[in-house]
Amino acid sequence: LISHTFRLLRRSNIHSERRRIHQRTMTQILVMQTIFPILIQVLPNFAGFTVFFLGWNGILVWPVIMVILSTNSFGHSIVVLWTTPIYRSLIRGRIRKVLGIL
Repeated sequence: LISHTFRLLRRSNIHSERRRIHQRTMTQILVMQTIFPILIQVLPNFAGFTVFFLGWNGILVWPVIMVILSTNSFGHSIVVLWTTPIYRSLIRGRIRKVLGIL
């Protein structure tokens, strides 16, 4: 789906170059926002299930898994703010304004 989207954007004669760049950027943002929950939710759960089903002692593994799982909400918010150009420019502007006042 992702490669198909990029291929269509490359071949499209209907959209302007600026529009294609914008669409490409937004597709990359969606990919990043999709990868993050997989890394934070699926992989730690897979590791936890592996420890459980193999009967290993999870006394050291489970606390780490719980910490990773608990960062999902905060981490995903940071990823959205970091990857979305509009939010990123607003945050940069606010930081510059605050640092300029100080």
